[in-house]
Amino acid sequence: MIAGTGRAGTSFLVHFLEACGLDTGATDMPFDARARAGLERNLLDERAPYIVKDPWLFAYCDQIDQSQVEVEALLVPVRELAAVATSRILQERITMADSFWADLPPSDVHGMVPGGAVYSLDPLDEARILAVGFHRIILWATARQIPLFLLEFPRIINDSEYLIDTLWPWLGARCDRDRAMSAFGAVADPDLVRVEGSRVWGSEGHVADAEQLDREAMRLLLKERDVILTATRDDLAATEQRLSEAERRLVDAEHRLDETRARLAASERQVSETEQQLGSRLAEAEATLADLAITLAQTERALDAATSEIDAVHRTLSWRLTRPLRTLRTAERSRRDLAPEGVSSQPPDPSAPAELRVETGHHEPGQPAT
Repeated sequence: MIAGTGRAGTSFLVHFLEACGLDTGATDMPFDARARAGLERNLLDERAPYIVKDPWLFAYCDQIDQSQVEVEALLVPVRELAAVATSRILQERITMADSFWADLPPSDVHGMVPGGAVYSLDPLDEARILAVGFHRIILWATARQIPLFLLEFPRIINDSEYLIDTLWPWLGARCDRDRAMSAFGAVADPDLVRVEGSRVWGSEGHVADAEQLDREAMRLLLKERDVILTATRDDLAATEQRLSEAERRLVDAEHRLDETRARLAASERQVSETEQQLGSRLAEAEATLADLAITLAQTERALDAATSEIDAVHRTLSWRLTRPLRTLRTAERSRRDLAPEGVSSQPPDPSAPAELRVETGHHEPGQPAT
């Protein structure tokens, strides 16, 4: 159980023990980044994890039935009371400075519930309430012999050996020392301590008044906003750099696009010229084809006429009567083609007509050749 006045490193202890491997339920509980507070749960909650942080324990610790709820140890960070009270009041005033209350005169009282209680914003009054609550939980743990570990803040954030050695009688059974040291290095950040003693007391040794606290709240709020502004400027610079790179890539892309468009236009012109050439060649081929078709038709007509003429000749009487002569002529030509040059293949037939002897190339002795 982690309890105490709060604003003394209780959230740090939750993160530390979570890093040590203990069940804190931190991932399931809200955490206010501005106040750096949260991760709280009531000990009587049935869903409570093994490690419970609750600065309100003093309000109900006497109602805890130890036969139902076992508290193995009570971890109580201890911080200068005035610093704790001032830190709590500053959280109220920071919230007020970030709202319409900032335009109103400084006040030592405040209220949030319509018709509800008016409560003090004086750190001295806050210190009295915290002191009473702190005494109550110490008495409760002592009376019930619950192991009590008092941890000085902010030393627990600055000194790993002190924190681990102080908790080791209880922590040693749940975590090895190397892991505890690694956990401390991962979560400890002394820069997160907001209120130091020099800012708590006024010039006469009294707790700072409302005006001083308002100035401190405003200073912290402005510091917070400066951090946000710096981060925003860094993000803006990074965004501008990315934008510049994007613009450069855009110019390169546009240049490549122009080149691609030029190549595309050249290709389109080439395609157009090729289409024109192909069109011209196609027209020429079609004209040639038409001429050839005409020539073919004429040739076919001539062939048909010649065929008809030949057929007419074949049907004449003279053609039929001269058929034997054509046969003999054909046979004689065949013999002449087969005989040696200048020599007849057989002696002339004396009984053959003179016309036939002349045609075959033979002549009577003593007669001139025709």
